[in-house]
Amino acid sequence: MSDNPRNQNEEEISLLDLFTVVLRYRKLIIGIIVFSIILSIAGYYIIPLYQYNKAKKNLQTQGIMQLEIAKKAQGYVSQSMDNFILHPEVIYNSLYSAGKKYFLYGGGSVPLDDKNKTTVMYLINLFWIQNLDFNGNILVQKESNRIFNVKRRDQIVEVTLKDIDTEMIKKFMENIFISCKQNVENNMRNSAIMMVSNYERLLNSPKKSESVQMMLERDFDTYVYLSNFLEGKEDVVKLASKPVFAETPTSIIIFQKQYPRKGVFIAFAGIILAFMLAFLLNTIRNIKNDEDSMKKITEALENSGEK
Repeated sequence: MSDNPRNQNEEEISLLDLFTVVLRYRKLIIGIIVFSIILSIAGYYIIPLYQYNKAKKNLQTQGIMQLEIAKKAQGYVSQSMDNFILHPEVIYNSLYSAGKKYFLYGGGSVPLDDKNKTTVMYLINLFWIQNLDFNGNILVQKESNRIFNVKRRDQIVEVTLKDIDTEMIKKFMENIFISCKQNVENNMRNSAIMMVSNYERLLNSPKKSESVQMMLERDFDTYVYLSNFLEGKEDVVKLASKPVFAETPTSIIIFQKQYPRKGVFIAFAGIILAFMLAFLLNTIRNIKNDEDSMKKITEALENSGEK
């Protein structure tokens, strides 16, 4: 019980010391706080503008291509078309043939060459196809922000790629189209051969039942289409619309909306810095006024000089 008044007294002295330091360096503290607030407000007009100009210099082009399988061929393809595109080797070969030199990812870049092909395909599968980082977390939340994306809507598949090199994107889209077309055609070729063969066998049979005759009439257009496909006269994969290549939109408003947190951080950091500097200067002042402390510092400097 006898210690309580002493503890209370010490707390009062400590608070008084703190208050004394604040009063002694109030001009410095107020100056730094005001400066940091002005800096944070000015930053609203400077930092977003800087970010916007930097973004414009590195403005990307977004290429969008829509593909579809011809209706008469759809029943003879065993997989959805996006599966023929979402394959690391298909994407790697399309990038390489388009003249892409490096595969860029969050941690750096890897050259696109035979030596690094396996590594690049792994990164393509992780970052572009699975949309994951090295820790297995989702890399990009919004689908529209992804560098490469493939999405299917009914029978139409949309391929998107963003890059600063517009010509590379165009060549990449061409390569994806050719690769997808070849893979889809190879996938359905055996089914097409079987359908044409069965149709011709029934067509050439001497006796046809009424149901067979109706089937032959019903499937005649498909038979003609598949026959032409096998002879190389029909394309299975077609463009659903003309590919579009446009600069990705950017606006200074986007960066201004992201700034408030930074502004608050700048102001808060200024407040902390002001009090830290005040107490540091007060400590230095106390040391200078303390003869024993100055003597120890002088001796320490002399000893270090002798060594």
